[in-house]
This record gives sequence, C-alpha cells and structure tokens, in this order.
Amino acid sequence: MAARKPTRRTKATKRAPRATAPTRRNNADASMRGTPPTESTRGNTPTPSVHRAAPPPLPAAGRPRTSHFARFGAEYPAVAAAYEALSAATQAAGPLDPKTRALVKLALAVGAFREGAVHSATGRARTAGCSPAEIRHAVVLATTTLGFPSTMAALRWVDDVLRPKRR
Repeated sequence: MAARKPTRRTKATKRAPRATAPTRRNNADASMRGTPPTESTRGNTPTPSVHRAAPPPLPAAGRPRTSHFARFGAEYPAVAAAYEALSAATQAAGPLDPKTRALVKLALAVGAFREGAVHSATGRARTAGCSPAEIRHAVVLATTTLGFPSTMAALRWVDDVLRPKRR
C-alpha cells in the first residue's frame, strides 16, 4: 500500500484550538496568591486554622538588628527549640571537627544557592576558627560542580560577610 501524502493546511482549514477543562486550584495555590481559599479552591478535607502569635516588632533605626531566626524563635519558641536540638544532635553525630563541619555547611549552602545560608555559614565558619582563605577555598571548590557564575555569586556572598561595607 502506498504511503499517504500529507495534506497541507491553509489558514482557512486550520483546526480551532482545543478547549481545555477548567483547572481546579488547591489551597496552596490560593495561599500563595495571598487570597483566602474559596469553596471552589478548597479540597475535600478542611484545612485546620493555625493560631500564631503576633510577630515581634522590627528594630527601630539605631538599634541592633535581631536575626531572622531570633524573631522566628520569639514567634514559634517550640519549633525553634526543636530545631536547635536537631542541630546539636547532628553536630555531635559524627567525627568531624568544628572547622570541617562549618566548611561542609558552607559548601551545602553554596550548592543550594541560598544567599542567606551562605552569609550565615560564613559567619559560623569564622566563629569556628576558619580563615578567610579556607572559606574562599571551600567556595572555589564548587566551580567544577556548580559552574563559574554560581561560584562567583557565592564568593560575593562570602565577601559580604568577610568584608563588611564601611559607612
């Protein structure tokens, strides 16, 4: 049997686009838009309401800044305490010394491309006794894995902590 020759469609014979069924949004979609879920966006199970304490006020100009984690801990003390306990348990779970653990945590933050985590890990590495050269070397090691642009961004984040801006 001979193969059929494909027909060429012109503008007049093109098919209209298919109508798609309306999509159903879930509660997560509604909450990400900042609007409360409606009957049409609710799933089959009700979402429990969560009561949270009012967040602590942001520091006024001229006062020392409070870390994000400290503000989080003031708002959710039980969660912050559990997180601190988990952190202490993971730090004590193996044979790595504090400097090595700090550099590993820095490398994880760089690999996850999390600017805030890199800032935090850099400060913790300095506290653990790592030199600026050791910290930068840990970041430079990411070049062959993450690529040059990502490494350069991470080095800039490290320098945000190691070389604070002068006022």
